[in-house]
Amino acid sequence: MAELFDINKIQLILIFVIPGFVSYKVWSLFIPSKDVAIKDYIIEIICYSFINFALLFWLINIAEQLQGFWQVLLYLIILFIAPIIWPLIWIKILKSGGLKGKIIHPQPTAWDFFFGIGKECFMLIHLNTGKMIGGLYYLNSYASSYPQQKDLYLKEVWKITDEGKFIKKIEASEGLLICYNAIEYIELFNPYPNKGANDD
Repeated sequence: MAELFDINKIQLILIFVIPGFVSYKVWSLFIPSKDVAIKDYIIEIICYSFINFALLFWLINIAEQLQGFWQVLLYLIILFIAPIIWPLIWIKILKSGGLKGKIIHPQPTAWDFFFGIGKECFMLIHLNTGKMIGGLYYLNSYASSYPQQKDLYLKEVWKITDEGKFIKKIEASEGLLICYNAIEYIELFNPYPNKGANDD
């Protein structure tokens, strides 16, 4: 029983499991992923932890020579802070213009890619019934992401003409919920078409 609480074994678990678990969870917050049991991605967790260990081996050596507050601080950086930073850096690299078209984009669908940008825009939603709905996607609007069923919440609903021209905001509305299955396609419009037109 005492072997379970061996300090060396506990350190190995902390160094080679915790960082990878943190990195994986941070990655999944920014890049939609399938919902899987932890046993199905344990290899990824260990691999991420090994990468973290390789990059911070020098810092681990320093931590081992310290005591008290500074040792605790360094281990917090090694086990939690750095593993949060690595996936953010990697996501930034993957989304950079230099790699565009050279590798598969991490976002699984065009839906996730667009809504992941968080860009404000007018949406002209064409329904399967042939009708159209207009609204403004911004601030507290929301779109679900993979692997969940796609649906959309628009904070502002706008009155539109039969041709799809936006007229005015419907003041009494609290927004619009719409299921992806009801949508044929969506047209996106810049809410500030003249912004920057006179900028030199």
